[in-house]
Amino acid sequence: MRFKDFIKNNKIPDNLLKLLDNKKIRAINKAHRSGDLVYNIGNEYILKISTSIERLNRERKANDLLHDHLPVSKSILFIIDDQYTYYLKTKLLLWK
Repeated sequence: MRFKDFIKNNKIPDNLLKLLDNKKIRAINKAHRSGDLVYNIGNEYILKISTSIERLNRERKANDLLHDHLPVSKSILFIIDDQYTYYLKTKLLLWK
C-alpha cells in the first residue's frame, strides 16, 4: 500500500510525521513476509507498520540487543497506538 493511501485513512503519530517530513517514501513490497507495511524512508530509515504489537516488539528488542555487538540497524522510534505499531529504524547500508 502506498504511504499516501495509508495516511489518508489513518492518523499517524505527530512525532513520526516530523521525522518523515520532506523525505521520499517508497513501499517495499518484496523481501518481507510478515504482512506488515514496510517503507523505505529516503536513504536513512525503514518504517514498519504492523497490527502485531508483540511480533514487532520482539523484532525491536532483538535488534536493540544486537546493535551494540553487530552492525545492525538502530531503533529510532517505536510507537503503539490504538490500531497500529510503528517501528522506525535506520537503514543498514552495505558498503562495496
